[in-house]
Amino acid sequence: MPKSDNKLFRSQLRSKTKFTVGETEPSIDDQLTRLEEDIRRLKIEFDVFFNGASKRPPYDTKGRVETMIKRLGDAISVRCAGLALQRLPRSMAAHNAGT
Repeated sequence: MPKSDNKLFRSQLRSKTKFTVGETEPSIDDQLTRLEEDIRRLKIEFDVFFNGASKRPPYDTKGRVETMIKRLGDAISVRCAGLALQRLPRSMAAHNAGT
């Protein structure tokens, strides 16, 4: 089966080309700022819902906040794993030099 027929391959390809030329992925600080704004908006929307002004709970905003939290958690864990891998050769060299 050719790679282009593979659903996983196509989804990964789409995620890699998510941003157009000249456009970069937002930094983690930008994403955290956006998350704070969305959480603030979610709190307001739930207040409106519980006060009876809205008949529909804000599940779309809640889903967006949950997705962003998961995405940020994955990005941060990948970054931390990368830093640990960068430190590993230095610590091994220090350990080997000490013996």
